[in-house]
Amino acid sequence: MGRMIPLLLAALLFMSSGLQAEDASRNSTAEDEATRELAAIQGIWIRTVTTDQGEFTITKDHAGHTTSLVITDAGGNVVEEKHSKFELNIDGPVRIFTFSDNVFVAGPNRGRVAPAPQSYIYRVVGDTFYEFRGLLTDQNEPINVITWKRAKE
Repeated sequence: MGRMIPLLLAALLFMSSGLQAEDASRNSTAEDEATRELAAIQGIWIRTVTTDQGEFTITKDHAGHTTSLVITDAGGNVVEEKHSKFELNIDGPVRIFTFSDNVFVAGPNRGRVAPAPQSYIYRVVGDTFYEFRGLLTDQNEPINVITWKRAKE
């Protein structure tokens, strides 16, 4: 019996260190995935929208954890510009993009600040960035898919 206690303690210690290594590995994998996701969305993304007022180009630039979004008309004139902060969250297979502190710096809303966070599901496939809006449970907006193309350098 006297020899069993040290052996049991050694076995428990061994199992405990294995579980800690597994947790550390899981955390490292999650951090790696978060780093890959952040890297995937960095850069300039563009889409074009046609309305009854004409054609507009919307350009957004993700740099670090900030976004600059500029809307220009067909003549290249800035119609609106805003800057915001964002964070990415991964919940199982779902990727969520949340932006906040939306500050309008040009256009008719200049000076307005929309601090409340807004979220959408996103996915990057190659050079295409998809925004899936209206799918989260707290959203009352219509479901909408917005497609962005990575700007060619």
